[in-house]
Amino acid sequence: MNRKQSILLIIAVVLSLGLSAAETGYKITVRLTGTNDTALYLAHYMGSKQYLDDTAYRNKKGFFVFDGTETLKQGMYIVASEGKNKYFDFFLTGKPQMEFSCDPTQVVNTMQVKGSDDNKAFFGYIKFLGSKQIEIEPYTKWLKNNPGRTDSAAIVRSRIDAVDKEVKAYINKFYTSNPGFLSASFVKANTDPDYYQYITK
Repeated sequence: MNRKQSILLIIAVVLSLGLSAAETGYKITVRLTGTNDTALYLAHYMGSKQYLDDTAYRNKKGFFVFDGTETLKQGMYIVASEGKNKYFDFFLTGKPQMEFSCDPTQVVNTMQVKGSDDNKAFFGYIKFLGSKQIEIEPYTKWLKNNPGRTDSAAIVRSRIDAVDKEVKAYINKFYTSNPGFLSASFVKANTDPDYYQYITK
């Protein structure tokens, strides 16, 4: 199974865990800085495909509001740009009234969430993984550039192992501490977490 198939399988598992409908109606507010978009798209995953649910236009206050009276299924959704480039993913669970604020060029470091503890936890999780990736990069580059330095390699690998243990402990705590969160089910379903493909910037 390749990486793309694995990702799709994980999404399918998450959706199967969240098949119950969210509350009737929804209101999802998106505030973006540094963008000229006049419209945003809301879509959801279904297998290998994405399906459009709604379109929101920039209002006089400068932000976007997806709202409707129909019921949306719980699961992972996408907010995409006017050019149909994905800005970020999020989970729709429980009370479907939430707000996201970010700079789309720095989603992870600038994201602020209101009205959804599930998504607050999820973006915190992604930010943590991103910080650990940055921390470990110098070590992995050193190993790649110094294949013959067996004396120092052991020290470098020990530092990588320390970060790896920290990440695994964090992941385990994340899904055991948030048993009711759909994001926790997503994390638990992914035994080899790699969320950087969900971060566009």
